[in-house]
Amino acid sequence: MNYTSKVCAKQKDEYRRLVQSYIERLPNNITNEFTSIIKDLEDCRFLVGVSLDIGRKVQVLFQNGYLELAHKSTQEDIDCVIQDLEFDSSNTCLVNDTLHRVSAMLNKNGTIVGITYLIGYVPRFADTAGCGCSFAGDQVYQFGRMPGVYCLKNTESGKKYIGSSTDVRKRLLEHRSRLQKGKHENRHLQAAYNKFGENSFICSVYKYIPRDKLARLETYYIQRLYNKGVLYNQAPIAYGAYSTGRGSYVPTEEHRRKISEAKKGWVPSEITRARNGATKLGKKWTEERKKNHPKSWLGKNHTDVSKNKMSEYAKSRKEHTNLIPTWESHAREYPAMKGPDGTIYPSGKNVTKFCKDHGLNQSCISKLVRGLQSSHKGFTLVGGPNE
Repeated sequence: MNYTSKVCAKQKDEYRRLVQSYIERLPNNITNEFTSIIKDLEDCRFLVGVSLDIGRKVQVLFQNGYLELAHKSTQEDIDCVIQDLEFDSSNTCLVNDTLHRVSAMLNKNGTIVGITYLIGYVPRFADTAGCGCSFAGDQVYQFGRMPGVYCLKNTESGKKYIGSSTDVRKRLLEHRSRLQKGKHENRHLQAAYNKFGENSFICSVYKYIPRDKLARLETYYIQRLYNKGVLYNQAPIAYGAYSTGRGSYVPTEEHRRKISEAKKGWVPSEITRARNGATKLGKKWTEERKKNHPKSWLGKNHTDVSKNKMSEYAKSRKEHTNLIPTWESHAREYPAMKGPDGTIYPSGKNVTKFCKDHGLNQSCISKLVRGLQSSHKGFTLVGGPNE
């Protein structure tokens, strides 16, 4: 048995184990119909999860679409899936002892009315045994989009790069994209990639853990190998998005609120403005920027083809001018009125302008016209009951 067949055998065993643990949390009335759809375990590689929304049919999600079951979701079905689970501030949680994830949808009262139950489709290869996913192929997509500590290993030299991310799959794909473009921030890893090629690297996941413990676990793995000279990492401590250099830290809601309040209404000082302005002094535009600037058209004439196009467009706008709504088509009409000094104002349009010119309240004039008010500031209707 070669290395490829060993990996495939491990993948199939992982699929069977994951699907079995996934089904155990589903309600019985959904499990029977669900298993009838998932007959071939190898096809479960394309399974994403199940969506339950109260009053709607259960949806089985795949990478290229979804299938609807005959059963409609109920509150009991949702309670069966989320029992014994604790959701974080983003309304998501990992299922205990598995890689499955539940995302909840809440109503205004904070009650869970819908969930998306995602399968933890991740083959967990043991990096210490020499196994791992190829960094060059599509096997990277097999890793879960969840928090974890990962490893990139050079099979030619044996050196490793250890990192952590709240989305392992996305982070590995970012590494590959930057290495392919030659713009990776780690120059030692970039040099090894350029020398040995993409096919010489494999990737694996050490462990999936909550996001608030990422930097601490990443630091633990780095420090185990840092003094042995087998790492591409430059620092012995993780400096990630949730790291403080001594472990890991996630800002609390109170901390975030204080930061937000401190920045509200902030205005840069005169010194800051002067410093920012000084950075632009003495800078000159490049020839390319001057060329692309609108002023570059000064003194130039359009071609005859461009003139004809602009002319045709202007004519088409004039033909449809009557379709464009104006204040005249939307203005409200008002009847003839008599002012407090006896002046008769004939009927017309645009009651808003009439009220503004005579210092009147438009709401009161509207009531006067509808017969709900006898007069307003001495103004009455011509031919009305008060005339």
